[in-house]
Amino acid sequence: MTTTIKDWRDKADKYLTDVISDAILRKNIDISVYNWSVEEGAKGKWLHLSSNRLGRVLHFYRQKMRSILFNLKNNNDLLIGVSTHTIDFKTLPYMSPETMNPVLWAPIVETVAKNKMKRFTNEERLFYAGMYLCEKCGGEDHTIYIDMPTRREDENQNKRYVFCMICDR
Repeated sequence: MTTTIKDWRDKADKYLTDVISDAILRKNIDISVYNWSVEEGAKGKWLHLSSNRLGRVLHFYRQKMRSILFNLKNNNDLLIGVSTHTIDFKTLPYMSPETMNPVLWAPIVETVAKNKMKRFTNEERLFYAGMYLCEKCGGEDHTIYIDMPTRREDENQNKRYVFCMICDR
């Protein structure tokens, strides 16, 4: 049985009903995710996913709607923000999982940043070293930092992580 985009949109509305009671808001979220999916599916860099454009749109729609549903169910702040319109439904598809649920993703992003810093060469460590004080031991000679992107590449928002080589904080 072939699943169509309409089948997935109906299914997504059913799942959204469990989280959001406002039918108009659910429809607006669905439309914004669909429009984002069409936009993403039209980009040339995703042509390897499927040779047919509707297949790519369906892929992106499922992926993004699952992410939004998961984060709406597991992050009450996001759900309240969307329900009270302090977070615009049009921006939901453009938000990364880290932005939708920072509490869940903070430890993961921090671990990735630490692992990235461990791969720095000595020259890179010298370049980044000593610009910040360690919060725990107060030393500055052994601190290094790295900027990790927390949003999509085109939105230019990074979070800076500072680590101390002495106390490993």
